[in-house]
Amino acid sequence: MGNVDKRTEAIIDILRDKSGASVRELAFALKVTEMTIRRDLKQLKAAGIVKNVSGAFMLETEDEGFYSDYIIKTHELKHTNEKVRIGQFAANLIEDNDVVYIDIGTTSVKIIDEMQERDGVTVVVSTINAVNALQRKGYHNYCLTGGFLKEKSEMLVSTKGAEMLKEFGFTKAFISAAGVNAKLGVTCVNNYEVEYKKTAIDRAVKKYLVVDSSKFGVVRMNYFANLSQFDAVITDKNLSEEWAQQIKELGLELYLC
Repeated sequence: MGNVDKRTEAIIDILRDKSGASVRELAFALKVTEMTIRRDLKQLKAAGIVKNVSGAFMLETEDEGFYSDYIIKTHELKHTNEKVRIGQFAANLIEDNDVVYIDIGTTSVKIIDEMQERDGVTVVVSTINAVNALQRKGYHNYCLTGGFLKEKSEMLVSTKGAEMLKEFGFTKAFISAAGVNAKLGVTCVNNYEVEYKKTAIDRAVKKYLVVDSSKFGVVRMNYFANLSQFDAVITDKNLSEEWAQQIKELGLELYLC
């Protein structure tokens, strides 16, 4: 990440810790000019991350906003048709003897729902809903990273669970996201997802970003990757021409389902 991205992350941290701050306070804390801070805040405000309240800036905390929880039962009902098509396409990319990481989320689970029978495939997951999907298909060759259950996301989280991923070499990793922004990168809602996503990306030969088109232009709290770190994007046909062009300019494969 560049200096601007690091500074905007620092601004977000300050606003979260202090529940708001003025331009002057931010400039003093980060040792930059007020003009620089105003430019950063303008960008963050346009992205829906901050708001101005009586001269102070605060994080935007509206429902489904920047800081909202990811509740998997709610997201199961959103963009269902798009997620099924994305899952079908992604599942068809899995080949014999692949070692596959399938990330948290309802779109990711559609990949499991649509998986065809393949020889020697190993699937690694970290969520209860993914295990349920594997068991529904009668699939037994999988690894579940362990830990304490986060009920809203159905993810099992622990330091050892994240470390376990470093023992694998993945031929393919299907990574989910809650937001994709041109300037602020690829983000998720929960900070406990970050280490898992970063490790899976680092340990994979082929890295797929698997998101429906509603996630583009959105920013969530926790950064975990730049878009350029992926090899391909799998999304639905509602993706804007502008975003399609940006993805192609980065040299990524783009699949519209």
